[in-house]
Amino acid sequence: MDSESTVVVGHTRPDADSVCSAIAFAEFKTAEGTPATPLIQGPINAESEYLLDRFDVPVPEERRQASYSDVILIDHSERAQAPADLAADQLRGIVDHHRIGYIESSRPAFYIADTVGCTATLIHELADRRGISLDRSTRGLMLGAILS
Repeated sequence: MDSESTVVVGHTRPDADSVCSAIAFAEFKTAEGTPATPLIQGPINAESEYLLDRFDVPVPEERRQASYSDVILIDHSERAQAPADLAADQLRGIVDHHRIGYIESSRPAFYIADTVGCTATLIHELADRRGISLDRSTRGLMLGAILS
C-alpha cells in the first residue's frame, strides 16, 4: 500500500459489520474513482470468518496504524476505536450507525450516519442512490452483516 492510498477501517474489535462494511465501502469508493483498501484492526471473529469463506473474499490486512494514508472510519466515530496513529489531517470520512463519538478532522470530511441496525445498510442505500453496483460477493457479505 503506497502513501497515496485511502484505507477504510472499522473498530478495534472487528465484528461482521465492521469487517464486511470496510470491504464494501472500499469497493464503493473505488467505484467512485478513489481507490481504497479495507483494513481490520484485530483478528476477525468466527461469524466474519464464515462470511468471508462463504463468499470467497480474503481477510483484509490487519493493521492497527494508518500512517501515510487517508482514512475512512466504518462502524464507529470514536477516537479510542480508530487506528492509534490517526492524525486529524488523515480523516476523510465516517460511515456509522452508532452514537456520535469524539473525533476531529483538520479538513472537511464526509459523515454519513443514520439510526439503522447496521453500517452495511447505509452502504447499500448509498450505493443504490448513486447507481453503483457492488460485486455479488460484496452484496452477500453486506447481507450477512445485516442479518448478524
